Amino acid sequence: MNTRRYTRDHSSKKTMSSIGGMAFVACMFFGLALGFATGNVPTFLFIGMGVGMIASAAIRLADHREKHLHESDIDMD
Repeated sequence: MNTRRYTRDHSSKKTMSSIGGMAFVACMFFGLALGFATGNVPTFLFIGMGVGMIASAAIRLADHREKHLHESDIDMD
């Protein structure tokens, strides 16, 4: 019976996830501010949310790729 437990450091995952969430919220509020400034709140709010989702996904993708680069490092010694 295999009783080994594999542990993984989830602190980095939480950090990148929270940064992605903050990027989404920041873009949403920026879109809201532009909407108030131009008088077209719904349009700019949805644009801000869309940009925020793309930014959040890009941040998470960058973190995912960075983790795989570090996991695939092989010493040829």
